[in-house]
Amino acid sequence: MSELSLRKKVEQGRATEAFRRVKAFVKEKKDLDEYKSYSKKFPTMVKTSGLGASLAFILSKQKAAYNRILEDIIDWLRKDEKGIIELPTNDKKDFLEKVLELDSNTYRALTNEVLAFMNWHRRFTEGLIDKKKS
Repeated sequence: MSELSLRKKVEQGRATEAFRRVKAFVKEKKDLDEYKSYSKKFPTMVKTSGLGASLAFILSKQKAAYNRILEDIIDWLRKDEKGIIELPTNDKKDFLEKVLELDSNTYRALTNEVLAFMNWHRRFTEGLIDKKKS
């Protein structure tokens, strides 16, 4: 498989998973404005404070929308075929601990993967969550 087709496959995987996760949250019809807002703000938070600090911030919040975004990220990384990080469970604290223990190259690769996934996530929250309905 060429590098271009592999890259396309990975992008399609990110887009498909982000769409599936956002669509499922929209069906619940709760906290839509917060979910959309946090999805939009999270990449900036990561770029400013780093992935570890941003994940710790989300974990410290007891809001359903933040919690769901973290679940979305973990679920994507568990399915990601690149295998940047091995996640045997969906436990959020275990995930944060693993992230904080990564070597710098893997940490950067994981940060880039999370940002790429969240780019699709943000697009779908903007497209699927109507301001008037939320």
